[in-house]
Amino acid sequence: MPSEASFGSKTGCDLPVDSHELIALCAPRLAFISYGVPEKGDANWLDHRGSYMAMIAAGIAFKLLGAKDPGVSNDYMKEKMPPVNTSLLDGQLAWRQHEGGHTDAPNFKYFIAWATRLLNNEKNRHSKKKISVKNLLAILLLNFIPAASTFVQTGNSRNGEKFAMVLTYDDGLNIDLTCAIPALDSVGLKGIFYKSIRPWK
Repeated sequence: MPSEASFGSKTGCDLPVDSHELIALCAPRLAFISYGVPEKGDANWLDHRGSYMAMIAAGIAFKLLGAKDPGVSNDYMKEKMPPVNTSLLDGQLAWRQHEGGHTDAPNFKYFIAWATRLLNNEKNRHSKKKISVKNLLAILLLNFIPAASTFVQTGNSRNGEKFAMVLTYDDGLNIDLTCAIPALDSVGLKGIFYKSIRPWK
């Protein structure tokens, strides 16, 4: 929707970058694109089809850097969205739209299996150790709490560099206070919380 401000009326088309470019910046790291369906409350303005198109277009960057995309062509104009509950989880860039609303919970078990497999594959390239319990618990937190968006890297080191994990929570939900923060505190982790403009009661 247009927005009135001192710089005039603007729309999303005036942004200097598009969503596929932001997804491409994650490459070759893991990126799981998760959605629900509008019929159950996942808002139409989230643009599920547009997000799928962006994911398809970003796959080129993943393949360029030696990672796997969802295994379809990168022609976002021709590729059709798969049916709801179809898992495209073979690569570092993954997609799954569940039949629930605005929550990641129905995709939880799929995300955990996908992340555990790929993170352990990555670690085994450099070490025989499996992913630690603390890291796995942190991953469990990512999609367990509704409205959590995630960018993840994990491990002790790779090519001499430390890995990082960033947990972000949007929508300013009360569950952030009652569940997310206590869960993070219990394992000594921090999170970034985005507060909406509506009152946080």
